[in-house]
Amino acid sequence: MVESRVAVSCPAGHAAVILNRIMRPKAGRWRPFPTRYWLVCPTLDRKLAALERAGCIAELRTIVRCDPAWAERLRSDHARHEAMLAEALNAESRDMEAALPAYFGQALARGIGGAAAPSAIKCLHAHYAFHLACGEGVVGQWLEERHGVGLCALTDPESLRGDAPPRHSG
Repeated sequence: MVESRVAVSCPAGHAAVILNRIMRPKAGRWRPFPTRYWLVCPTLDRKLAALERAGCIAELRTIVRCDPAWAERLRSDHARHEAMLAEALNAESRDMEAALPAYFGQALARGIGGAAAPSAIKCLHAHYAFHLACGEGVVGQWLEERHGVGLCALTDPESLRGDAPPRHSG
């Protein structure tokens, strides 16, 4: 059983984001793993960790409280993530011998990064991984515009989604 696959590669061809299975066996039972996209690039990991330490999550929570349009875009991102979880769960359930319905509900009732509320921002890493893999996540877009976060200045992000080989622009 494959636990994950590369969803986005960096310009050098290394994995930047992986796509996780949402149900994993643990201690003989299936357990939810609600983070669909996982950032594995060490450079981005360090940059986003530094931004978290600098207070970016608190800043984003203020934006969500003060800007209804921005908050709606965040809710939409969480809803897209939850729909992806539901689709993946349907596909993965064929591999499971026994999974309790409560675990299915727990796995599906989560937004990006396992957020329980549609206005929550828990982890910049999860939001940026979602943005890279799915395109135009509001938090990822904000990170790029406000803090210059990105894979590489020479990279065309469209060429890095899915299984497409990396392609440089410019």
